[in-house]
Amino acid sequence: MKVTMWEPLQDMMTLNNLMSQTAQRTRQRPTTNVLDIAIDVFEQDESYTVQAVMPGVNPADIDINLNDQVLSIKANCPSQEHAEGTRYHLRERAWGCYERSLRFPVPLNAEGIEAHYEHGILALRLPKSDVIKPRRIPVQAQA
Repeated sequence: MKVTMWEPLQDMMTLNNLMSQTAQRTRQRPTTNVLDIAIDVFEQDESYTVQAVMPGVNPADIDINLNDQVLSIKANCPSQEHAEGTRYHLRERAWGCYERSLRFPVPLNAEGIEAHYEHGILALRLPKSDVIKPRRIPVQAQA
């Protein structure tokens, strides 16, 4: 059994770096107006499915591209304009430009991609290319 020496200072420095990065991302979020898209990606035998949370987006404003196995999703979510003299007591809803890119490990069939938007959820079905689908090769016997 190998014994390793615990270095509490190293653990504290790692924790400090993580907290600093989190604080920096939090401070930058309101000024950049580029919003991350929360997504779920899951795989079936024939395809991948991507579900992206994009509330308040007009489906016509969603731009989806597939280039070199990289799926890019972009959309603009404009802020609501209010009458002059309106003061916010609390403003937590995000506005700006949604943007997210994902690289897939296998070739996809770009012509077969389907996209649906309902209740603030963008759902994409990305079929795998026929090139990578497993197929059974029959063995023929000589008579």
